[in-house]
Amino acid sequence: TNNHQSIRAQSLFIAFPLLSKEMSAGGEAAEGELEAVRKEFEDDVEALHSYNVKIVLRKSRVRSVGVSVQFPAEYPNAPLIVEVKSSTLPDEVTKKLEKAAEAEAAKQKGTIHLLNTLQFLKNIVFSNKFLSCTDEVKRIKLRAEELKEDIFKFSDKNGTIKIAAKENQYEATVRITVPDNYPDEGVACELLKTNFNDGISRIFTNQWNEGVRRLVQGFKTMEELEKEKERPREETRITTSALRDIKHDQVFLKQAGDMKKISENDKKVRRQLTRLNKKEAEAEREKAKADEARSIVNDGRMPARPSLEFAVSFFLDDFVHRLPNDVCQGCQKKVFPADPAKRTSFKPFQ
Repeated sequence: TNNHQSIRAQSLFIAFPLLSKEMSAGGEAAEGELEAVRKEFEDDVEALHSYNVKIVLRKSRVRSVGVSVQFPAEYPNAPLIVEVKSSTLPDEVTKKLEKAAEAEAAKQKGTIHLLNTLQFLKNIVFSNKFLSCTDEVKRIKLRAEELKEDIFKFSDKNGTIKIAAKENQYEATVRITVPDNYPDEGVACELLKTNFNDGISRIFTNQWNEGVRRLVQGFKTMEELEKEKERPREETRITTSALRDIKHDQVFLKQAGDMKKISENDKKVRRQLTRLNKKEAEAEREKAKADEARSIVNDGRMPARPSLEFAVSFFLDDFVHRLPNDVCQGCQKKVFPADPAKRTSFKPFQ
């Protein structure tokens, strides 16, 4: 566990320079502050000096940051200097965390505020579930601006997006929840209310959850696979790596062939041929291992893919805004009745 924490800390603090007292901002922590930090953060403390403090704030694999604090010469009458780094969160997020922490420290200047500032940052990292999907949330908010008749409600504390969408006379309300371990754990999708046919609603919900499950397993969604089928096939090209393998095989076959011709009466050449075959066999085994590793990834046993944006777009584009306008390919009439109240006489798949 300690080794794991050490490796984790190295990855988080890779961008932080090593500081000596001479390289610091010139100030020092007040008496008792460091001990208070040690008690509060315990194993998450990576460096605890009177001139520099480093801790790790980790809620999940993605919601993890490293925090480095320096003390200005006028501390505590001047606010702390805070730097936040992360190997899993975007730079835009860490910069916002830095600004928020320094603004909080500025409010408390004149009093010791190291512990309060670190607790403030910890509260953000541990309570804001959208930190692990900021780019997705940003794009969803842009989508919300485009769909002015649909209602979106975002809660970063609860990690939920509630959407009430309408198309013609059809409507549906859903709640999508981001878990703490996102994206390693998929979003939870709930259909709260709708006036669509019960059977259609069940089919949609099953496909919705299946798409999330596939993404968590690392697979492509069925929709992505269908789109790939529609793309025109690209011309097959031989890669540089493939050309290298072909040239290597040609050289090996030539060497082996030449040696074989003269090996019947030459023990030295036979030994060279044996060594060459062993060397080639070892190279083939290594290549097979690499191919197997790639096949494992391609099989879907790879890191989970984000599922939040898929869940939102599938609800909007493949359910609410699509189905009321779908046209039968045979009679060219709309599949769904204009009035949802007539849905009881509409019995697909029966």
